[in-house]
Amino acid sequence: MTMSTWRFSQAAILATVCVFFISGLSVGSTVASDGISLTLSTPKDGSDHCGYLTCNHSSKADVTFFNELRIYNIANNGSTIASLSQGKHYVSAEGGFDLKRKYLRNSQASLQLSITKPENCLFGLYLCVVDFIDEHGAKQTNTAVAGAEDGGSVSCSNDRVVLKSEKSILDSLARVEQTILKDDKLLQEKMDRSQNVTTNLIETKMEEINTKYGHFSQVFEELNLLEDRTKEWTLAFRGTPFIDKAVYEAYIDGTGIPFDVEIGCKVITSSLPCYNHYRNSSILDHWKNIKEVKLVIYQNNVQVHYIIFNGQGSNYLNWFSQRRVLSSSWTDIKWKTTNYFSIEGLASHGRRFYINHVFPGGCHLDIGWFSAFDSSPNRCPYHTSASYPLMKFAKGSEADVWQGPNFGVADFFAIFVK
Repeated sequence: MTMSTWRFSQAAILATVCVFFISGLSVGSTVASDGISLTLSTPKDGSDHCGYLTCNHSSKADVTFFNELRIYNIANNGSTIASLSQGKHYVSAEGGFDLKRKYLRNSQASLQLSITKPENCLFGLYLCVVDFIDEHGAKQTNTAVAGAEDGGSVSCSNDRVVLKSEKSILDSLARVEQTILKDDKLLQEKMDRSQNVTTNLIETKMEEINTKYGHFSQVFEELNLLEDRTKEWTLAFRGTPFIDKAVYEAYIDGTGIPFDVEIGCKVITSSLPCYNHYRNSSILDHWKNIKEVKLVIYQNNVQVHYIIFNGQGSNYLNWFSQRRVLSSSWTDIKWKTTNYFSIEGLASHGRRFYINHVFPGGCHLDIGWFSAFDSSPNRCPYHTSASYPLMKFAKGSEADVWQGPNFGVADFFAIFVK
């Protein structure tokens, strides 16, 4: 379920709490939604803790990126007792909990707490919430609940105790729900503000262009098309520089790409690290119903150039051609002559995804737009590097001299389809 529609079903949560009345601390465990579990268990003899609280979440390939795992104490006003996200975690020591184990990687997340206060063992009713992004880019939330009615063993009393009344628990659940809904609302407001700022900037720029170049109505048609095409793009490939793994072979059949690449390779413009190419085999190996393809070049996690191609009737290789160009940030790429415009490029020179205008004579006169250099056998200075691939692009709005000052080095490039 998505972030904006997620709600607690209070009766369902209470109904899923499993309680076992065994000597020692009672154990509660539930599984709610695919792949999530929350368990309250007794420690081994001799432990100075009265129990352990463990939330595990594992899934198949449908999890693209974990946002956060949180644990609430419903029986204590719905307070947050622990959280885990990329690069940071929080545990409420004053609330009577210590971190025992944490794990967050790819499609698995786990957080285990030691319970140091007996009342948390005796009266605890806990909720685990996991937020993640699925393979379609949608925000999803999974939940699980666990609780205890009996106490005993180690630091806990052997006297029978009773959970708080149903009304108290429902009140606590309502407070937890309000907290999450508040966070949801704040996040949505931030997203709306960001979208409004972007839209206003685009509209302002279009008005400026209209004032200056009003007779070029075709410009605005392309801008409108571009705005539409920014929606519903799916990442098919990412080429990463300076990792000494050929970008061409990686694109063709995944050569050199490990089975499980870093999340940062799949989430474009994130601050997470990426040390590999990324290949979406489900798209590239089953190329069908592709309407458009977009090549984007990035520096400092910002798009600096793009080309949008007509993908209809294409395959995963021939879409990359001049005759299929629909629009581009390079204004001359649709009409200026080219001697190379293909993914294979000039293989003998290691020039892949190669878009070149002419070779007038000598390296210092070559003119073009973009290339991913897998190697440099002919050692032209403009694509000699200590490591490869090297990805270079014309920084201006037109093709330029490869060896001149107006060529930049890309941080990476990405291919999207829709």
